Amino acid sequence: MKRKIINLFNNTPVVQNKGVKYAALLEQFITPFTSDFLDVAFYEDIFEFAINAWNLANMKLILPEGEGDAAINAENEQDINVDLLKRMIGYKISHFSNYTNFIIDFEIKETCGDPVLSVVTLAQEVFLVNMIEKLSE
Repeated sequence: MKRKIINLFNNTPVVQNKGVKYAALLEQFITPFTSDFLDVAFYEDIFEFAINAWNLANMKLILPEGEGDAAINAENEQDINVDLLKRMIGYKISHFSNYTNFIIDFEIKETCGDPVLSVVTLAQEVFLVNMIEKLSE
């Protein structure tokens, strides 16, 4: 299954990104918080947490004032570091707000050197349309 992109949203074509690489952006996004993840054993867990923060920040930017906090408050029910999540959301908004694609999947390829991250994103509009369609099913 090498080099095959999985389409999580069946009705949306997956297109290889020719512009900015969101994998690199995600790595830059995580860098200031590296010390917060010292006790995390797996790269996958770090990236899942960071992607959650990234996408929640995107939602917070497009939802009416205060409604974005409802999704963050729902995370209080989970066994996660909500303080770290809020700090990462704030950092994404202040440093990466121009990058509005939602990250919907990722893969970490083990190599001889460092692991290589690749991500799949959806444009904000496409993501929202898909989310609305899923909610109406």
